[in-house]
Order: sequence, then C-alpha cells, then structure tokens
Amino acid sequence: MKNKILYFCGIDSSFMTRWQLFHIIPELEKIGYDIEIFNPFEFNSIKELNSSWIKKLKNNEYNIIMNCHGDNVFNETCRDSLANISVPKILICFDNLQDPYMHKSNYKYFDITWITSKENSNIISNLGANKIIYLPYGACENLDLDFNNNLIYSNLFVGTPYGVRKRYLHKLINKGHNLDIYCPSLNVSNIDS
Repeated sequence: MKNKILYFCGIDSSFMTRWQLFHIIPELEKIGYDIEIFNPFEFNSIKELNSSWIKKLKNNEYNIIMNCHGDNVFNETCRDSLANISVPKILICFDNLQDPYMHKSNYKYFDITWITSKENSNIISNLGANKIIYLPYGACENLDLDFNNNLIYSNLFVGTPYGVRKRYLHKLINKGHNLDIYCPSLNVSNIDS
C-alpha cells in the first residue's frame, strides 16, 4: 500500500499557489507517496469547508496530513479536528521569514513544523511548534525553461528575487560569480537593494 498524504493546500489560477503542482507534489509522488489535495478555495463558505474537511478526515485512510495555510484559512474547526488523528501531521511554513505569526494558532496542532528560513525558528518555537525542521527550497530538475541557446550560465537563478533571496544573490555576485537571473516579471531594481 502506498503512503497516502492528505494535503490541505489551496490551489487557484495564480503561480503563487500552482507552483506546488510541478515542484513539491510531483517530487513526493516520485518517491512513492500518493498525494490527495484538499483545496479550501473550492468551497463557497467556511461552513462547507469545515464540514468537508471533517468528513475527509473521518475516512481515516491517510498516513500523513499536511497543511501549508495560516490561521486565517486553516481555521479553529480545522485545527480542532486534528485532535484525535493519530497519523503524523506536518505544517509547512513557506513564508516563515516574512511572517512567522501567520501560523501562530496552528503550530501546536502539528507534530512537525517545516520552515524554509532559520532566522525565525526561535519565534516559531516560542509560539508552540513541537518539532521544527529546516528544509530550504530546492531546485526542480524537471522545470523546462525556454532559454536562448547562445547563453552560457555559470550560475542560474530561477525565480523572483525578493526577501532573503536578494541577500543570497548578492553574496554570489560579491564573491565574483557570474549570475544570470530568469524571472518573467523581473524588474532590475528588485535586486539592486
């Protein structure tokens, strides 16, 4: 039997949510996990979302439960419904550097809190996170980009340069590395500061 993950993850038409469809989810599937997405954006009301979530959990066919949403989406009813669930529960905090407080009511309900930036781990721990693991973003080997074949890259950054990413890019540049940045909406002023 495959390990089955129930993933509370809102997917809409924006890249800010859809990136997981070609990054984290396929990578988990590639190593043998069956991922079922519970999309909170598909419901017309909080009441409908809550009752569907509780019904989904009662199926009791999941080996892992994951959530990437803060307190405003993964609400009190969703949190309370985890109380009697005995499978591992993982809270993924993609924006923990920007806002470590967005999950403040959720931390204590999850066995593991996955953070992508170490800087706020003490705040997250003080807010009740049980076990914190630090796993930064990685690279997606299956990403197919249309680059000009005449370019030769010594270092390539794919994504939007904001937040801590700018600091890492500047570290590479300051150490003398050639760096090419690919971002469809890139404004050069994004990395100037």
